[in-house]
Amino acid sequence: MKLVQFGDIALPSTQSKFDMPRTAVHQTLSPTGSRGGSYDLYGVQSPINDQALGYEFVFRGGERSVLDDVLGKIGRRDTLIAALYDGTRRQANAKLLSVSESTLTREETSLGLRKVKCDWTAEPYWYDDTATQVDLVATTQALVVNDGNARAIRGLKFTLNPTLASGVQIRNDANGQYLTVSTNVTSALVIDCGAQSVLMGATNVYANTTRPDTQIEFLSLEPGLNVLRFSVAVSGWVEYRSCWL
Repeated sequence: MKLVQFGDIALPSTQSKFDMPRTAVHQTLSPTGSRGGSYDLYGVQSPINDQALGYEFVFRGGERSVLDDVLGKIGRRDTLIAALYDGTRRQANAKLLSVSESTLTREETSLGLRKVKCDWTAEPYWYDDTATQVDLVATTQALVVNDGNARAIRGLKFTLNPTLASGVQIRNDANGQYLTVSTNVTSALVIDCGAQSVLMGATNVYANTTRPDTQIEFLSLEPGLNVLRFSVAVSGWVEYRSCWL
């Protein structure tokens, strides 16, 4: 996997010595009153730690301005884009933590090269760099396929036309999640599940939403096929990005 862009900065194509460790949080449970030992929570899916990405780039003489741009991003969070070996691109929210120069050989120095190590911390998940849109035309269901291997939340957005006199409930059969918006919809209704925002035109109608107490996210997409059901016929579209670990 090659990192190709951070925010609006195109990264050098010559890269080497990259690290991309992936780890899960090891969860254990200590019995009450025990004097030692604990139970491993086998069968429980553990949270995934943030990614720690370390890449070394080779900057040539004409790329000095690019290096200056990268240095200006230290401590900032932006979208990090990676290209896979088959040409597909994925993105993650990341923060650039450090930039340091590596030791050069005499020959590399004579060629005007600079080796620079960049370290990022990034969210655990990679999302498709291109959003997929499913159009809705007076329908009560939509078939949405998450091609990844992880639950997709960020990038899932509903834009519904203003024909919903008493609001709408959206349910995902794949995981049983549902979200209800109870209001007379008079302008385009935009439900952004990643940002957890609900706008009717320019009006914030978040207070008119309900979901189960144990459901943290608005809605999410499981890997594979997701059947989204609407309590009333809706028109508009669903936008989403497949997600991978």
